[in-house]
Amino acid sequence: MVINDFFLLIVDVLNQCPAEFIAFAMIIYCALSIFFLHLAFGKTGLFVYFGMSLIVSNVLFLKLVKFSFYTSPIPLGKIVIGSTMFCTSLLTEFYGKETAKKAIYIGITAELIVHFLMLLAVGAQPYVDADSSIYDAGHAQIKALFLPTFSIFISGIIAYLISQYVEIKTFLVVKEMSNSRFLWLRAGLSMCVASLVDNIIFGTLACIVFAPNPVSWNTAFFTYILGSYLARCMICIIFVPWMYLVFNFRINNFFSKRYQDG
Repeated sequence: MVINDFFLLIVDVLNQCPAEFIAFAMIIYCALSIFFLHLAFGKTGLFVYFGMSLIVSNVLFLKLVKFSFYTSPIPLGKIVIGSTMFCTSLLTEFYGKETAKKAIYIGITAELIVHFLMLLAVGAQPYVDADSSIYDAGHAQIKALFLPTFSIFISGIIAYLISQYVEIKTFLVVKEMSNSRFLWLRAGLSMCVASLVDNIIFGTLACIVFAPNPVSWNTAFFTYILGSYLARCMICIIFVPWMYLVFNFRINNFFSKRYQDG
């Protein structure tokens, strides 16, 4: 019984922590995941992270939390989707814009596969039996979790494509203008600009245009556009030092063959 409740115990403990602690832990976890996936598998590891992060971020868009530094709640999915900006910067810096674009397409493909698979799963008739309450609950939970994200999915695809292309372009323009100096500037600026574009497009489409129950423009702007953008700018600032960590590993030829092969 204790083993079965292990994850519930962890959740109970985390529920006692401030939202800022959870968000910071998620950022660090994402950064470590990206770093070690890149370290172990090169660009292939970043491709894997792209696909996973898009799927998770769409689900976590439904999870709103309240931070002490802002009056409106902010969706946790913004943290995960913000980490993909870090991946895009890494791929553009070390592997070029074509590889970065390839990661974008891989991420979208993975998201398409999962969403349509879940659509088929939700459409399947659930098992009915006298003792099937646990299966009924599972079907209801899956339905509640994934069906609302299909409208979000359309908005996410559009916002994701445009913002990622904006990030790649901004990154390369700043790199050229600075003669490949100031890694922190091109990484931070490109992530912040792309995050703003993503928030505006996604917030407008997901919360108003495609939403079955549209929110007010005031709520969309302050909660899903402005509020989450401020949070994403903070995420960008945290991710910039990780760019230098990866950069130094490459300069010092750590796992150089793996990087070249990856």
